[in-house]
Amino acid sequence: MRCGAKHLLLDNLTPAEAAEWVREICGRATVELSGGITLETVRGYAEAGADFVSAGAITHSARAMDLSFRLELMGPQINADERR
Repeated sequence: MRCGAKHLLLDNLTPAEAAEWVREICGRATVELSGGITLETVRGYAEAGADFVSAGAITHSARAMDLSFRLELMGPQINADERR
């Protein structure tokens, strides 16, 4: 924070450790908690006082989807030589 960090990511802490760090940071930066947080433990982390809580468990079991799309340019076309 001394170097100007405005957002801190605290990873792999217990809720008690996270609460201790949040108290130490004392609003001088926004705090995000991550790592090992599940839907069963998220309340304890939220109560630690962080600004954000990331729970990767939400996406770890999500089914993958192959998705693609094409964009069509509208308006005047500019070739690569004209962009320079």
